[in-house]
Amino acid sequence: MNLVDNLVVKRAIIFLAVVFFLLANLKGAAGNLGYGQENISTANSGYLSLNGKIRSGIVVKIESGRIWLKLDSGQIESFSPTTVTQAAKNGRRVDLGSLYEGDRIKLYFDRYDTDKISRLEIQGDFVRVNNVYKGKLAMVRTFGNGLVLENVQVLKDGRWQNHQPIMPLTYADNLIYAGGRPVSQQQLGSYRGSEVYLVVKDFFGREQAERVIIKGQFETAFTDRIESINVYTESLKLQRNENVTLHDGTVIIKNGRLVDRYSLHSLADAFIVADGRGSNRLAQLIYVYNEDINNSSLGRNGIYSGKLDVVTEDRVWLEHINLLSTNRWQYQFDLMKELEYDHDTFIYDLVAGKQIKPAEFPANNYAVDEWSEHAKANNLKSWYAYIFTDGDRIAGITVMRFPENWYQQRVNTGRIQIVTQSQSGQSAGWTVTLQDIREWSNLREQWVVRDGGLTISITGTMLVRDGQAILPEELKQGDRVYLVRDDFHSKILLIK
Repeated sequence: MNLVDNLVVKRAIIFLAVVFFLLANLKGAAGNLGYGQENISTANSGYLSLNGKIRSGIVVKIESGRIWLKLDSGQIESFSPTTVTQAAKNGRRVDLGSLYEGDRIKLYFDRYDTDKISRLEIQGDFVRVNNVYKGKLAMVRTFGNGLVLENVQVLKDGRWQNHQPIMPLTYADNLIYAGGRPVSQQQLGSYRGSEVYLVVKDFFGREQAERVIIKGQFETAFTDRIESINVYTESLKLQRNENVTLHDGTVIIKNGRLVDRYSLHSLADAFIVADGRGSNRLAQLIYVYNEDINNSSLGRNGIYSGKLDVVTEDRVWLEHINLLSTNRWQYQFDLMKELEYDHDTFIYDLVAGKQIKPAEFPANNYAVDEWSEHAKANNLKSWYAYIFTDGDRIAGITVMRFPENWYQQRVNTGRIQIVTQSQSGQSAGWTVTLQDIREWSNLREQWVVRDGGLTISITGTMLVRDGQAILPEELKQGDRVYLVRDDFHSKILLIK
């Protein structure tokens, strides 16, 4: 073998060695990402850079600190947020307690082989239900997914009310049901003349039917409490000792969102539309009335009232405490509560009628021992407060000079219809008019529908959206609210 042949052989050997080296490293990298057949035992096994693993879908259940997500593929998987999981909504950081069942979310993970959520994005408010309509299906247009309803009624204040004589709408594909079975877009035209129920959402500034349910035989509409849920027969037992059966097309609305049947719980108060008679009735629509301070088990918010005992530069001690629990004030006997505040805490002085800076809080005699010589000499009196908390942190506090009769106050939910600012008269300040109002009844221990509208003053009210205090001008028509009020005056209002 001559010199040239030797050189060619050596180069070939070197080339093959490089190829095998590259293949071995690529195989190892694939294994680390979970795609290869071999498991490489390293300290960083399964590690991905941020955004390396992403899941998106609709939240079907939040329970025991876990989130069950219906993925875009149709599968349901559960994931676990941690104490360091970051959440955002509309580009702004929010608490995990801002999450609802029925929300569309996107989850990010640091590792491929973990269910621990690194980051969570709540993808806007387009999931909210605008209205529920009922009417006669007059016309169907397959092209463009259009339909026309006649004699249209809207679900308002817990009953069907006349809305419009005729209404054109568009509808979403593959979300049409009749008798509990899906109906194709091509078959919808054969149901002209039938009565239908439409659940509509906002679709780029106009209403679109997200669900179309075709009425079968006989409608029964009523408000009742769900006593129990049978997951095997997929039926609900009601307080009136009757049963209704769920089906794939049953519309369930909770917290203003379309939710899965897994989100239903016993002891829920709901408006129910059933189809059929006797033991063969199908649940067409279930509109859950229940609301609370927290949206789910992930929330840590609380509402306190009581007397300010001590105020320091970052702590408040509260006595004579009332805690809002199960939609009513409950007195905490012989208990003093220590809470912390910071430079982001919202503080409002109802006497002065203005917001004060946290740095001014400990220096303004808001905590007074009325029986001390100093207090008597300077005619100082005790101060009282409403406090909204995130755990033991004060997110917002309003202070006042005199205690109130908390046990006469009421808890309501509803939707904002009008926001008004008046410059003169007895009602000067900000007011809101609500519709679709429910009120918690301590006597019946359940939510009841309140007929008609309700106008309340929100001047000096603590307003909270996604765990943060906001100004009255940030309220919007259609906002769902949970509020504590004393007749005309609201004390705390949460935007839900």
